[in-house]
Amino acid sequence: MKVSVILPALNEERTVGRIVRAVRKSKLVDEVLVVDACSTDRTGEVALRAGAKVVRQDEKLPPGKGTTMKVGIENASGDILVFFDADIKNFKTEFVDKMVLPILNGEADFVKGSFRRKAGRVTELVAKPLLNVFFPELKVNQPLSGQIAGTRKVFERIELDSNWGVDVGMLLDVLKIGRIAEVELGYIEHRMKAEESLCEMSSEVASAIMRRCVSQGRLFLGGVENVIKRIVEMVGREKEKSRKKKKVVVFDVDGVLLRERVIDELAKEYGFEEEVRKARKKCKEGRINERQLGILLAQFLKGRSSEDVRKVVSHIPLTKGVKETVKKLKKRGFKIAVLSDGYLPACEVIGKKMNVDYVIANRLEIKAGRLTGRVIGNEFACPDCEFLLCKREALKKVAKKFGVSPRDCIMVGNGKNDAHAMEIAGLGVAFNAEEEVKEKAQIIIDTGDMRSLLEYIDL
Repeated sequence: MKVSVILPALNEERTVGRIVRAVRKSKLVDEVLVVDACSTDRTGEVALRAGAKVVRQDEKLPPGKGTTMKVGIENASGDILVFFDADIKNFKTEFVDKMVLPILNGEADFVKGSFRRKAGRVTELVAKPLLNVFFPELKVNQPLSGQIAGTRKVFERIELDSNWGVDVGMLLDVLKIGRIAEVELGYIEHRMKAEESLCEMSSEVASAIMRRCVSQGRLFLGGVENVIKRIVEMVGREKEKSRKKKKVVVFDVDGVLLRERVIDELAKEYGFEEEVRKARKKCKEGRINERQLGILLAQFLKGRSSEDVRKVVSHIPLTKGVKETVKKLKKRGFKIAVLSDGYLPACEVIGKKMNVDYVIANRLEIKAGRLTGRVIGNEFACPDCEFLLCKREALKKVAKKFGVSPRDCIMVGNGKNDAHAMEIAGLGVAFNAEEEVKEKAQIIIDTGDMRSLLEYIDL
C-alpha cells in the first residue's frame, strides 16, 4: 500500500523543512505533500526545497484546518494518508513509522497519535467531559491530536469539518465504521494555541461533538439542559478534587532556580576553575562516575567556611520569573521544596531568599567552623543511579514530609538526576533541559522564564 504524508501548513517556514526531511527518511513513505494554506511567509518555498510536493490552497476556499486537510486528500496519491501538524519542533522519523504500522499490519483502520504533554484546556474542559458523557466507549488520551493516519477508504466515508472540530469529528465518525488505535509518540513540542483562539476552538469542538450526538441518536431523555448540567457537575467535581488535594512543587537549583551553577561561581571566586574543568572531563570520559564527581568537587571547598559559600551564592542571579512564580504558587497553597545534588549551605541561601518550605541537598562536614571537603553520609542513595544524592529517593522524602504521594508532586529540573525523579512524580517539567530529560517530562519550557510554568498549573 502506498503511503502519503500530508502536512497542512500556515506560516510554518521555521519548522516545515525539518519535518519534510525527517519524513522522507522513512522507508515506509512514498510521498510527502505540504498543503500551503495561503501562507504569507516562505512556507511553500521551504517545503519545496526540502523535497516535498507543494500544493497551495485556493484563497477562495473557506479557511480552516479541515479545508486544508480536504485539499491534501484530493491531491495525495496514497492508499494510506498520514497527517502531522507542521509546527512540531522536535519531529522524528519514527513518528511516521509508529503511525503507519498498525494499518500496514492490519490492526487498525484509523490511528491517533498521543504524546507526552499536559493536555490543553479545550481538551480537558470541553472535549473530554462531552466525550465521557456521550461516547464512553471511546478510550483515547488526546482526542484533539492532529497526528492522524487512516486508509483512504476511511477518509472517503467520513465528514471533515472545515474548522477546529475536524480532529474530534473524524474520530467520532470512524468510531461507527472502523477500528481505531492510539499510539504513543513520546514527547512532542509545538506552539500552544493563542489565548484569544481558545473560545473559538472550544465552540467548534463542542459543536462537532454535539452534531454527532444528534446524528447518532445519543441524546438521552431530559434534553440538552440536563446534559450540560451533568457536564458542569463533572468538571466541578474534578476541580474541587484537585483544589482539596495538597500539592508540592519541587525545584532543582543549578540552571533552574539560579541562572548559573553554584560550583562554577565558587570556583571563579576562589580560584579552582581548572580543577573543576579537569574533574568534569574525567566524568565525561568515564574515569569517574557522577557520585565520585560530587565527592571530588566537595574537596575543592576544603578550608572555606559556610559563610564563604553563602556570600558567593547570594550574588548569583535568580532565573527570570522565579520569585513571582514561587510567590503565586505559595499564595494558592502549594508547598515549595528545593532538591539539589549540590551542597546544603548553598541551597539554604536559595531557600531563605524565596521562603521555600523544605530543602534537601548534600550535607558537608564542618570542623572548627571550616569545611573539611567531606560529604556527610547520604540517606538518599539507590542502586539505579550513580548520583551522590538520588533525587528519586529524595522526592519520596519530600512527599512524606508534606503528607502526599510523589504523584502529587511536580518536579522541575534540567538534568539526568531530575529525570530520575520525574519517573515517580505526578508531573515532570523540563526547564531549559537536556534532550533526555525532555523525553521523561510531560511539560517542556525553553523560554528561560519560570513564569511559563504557571500556564500549565491549575491555579
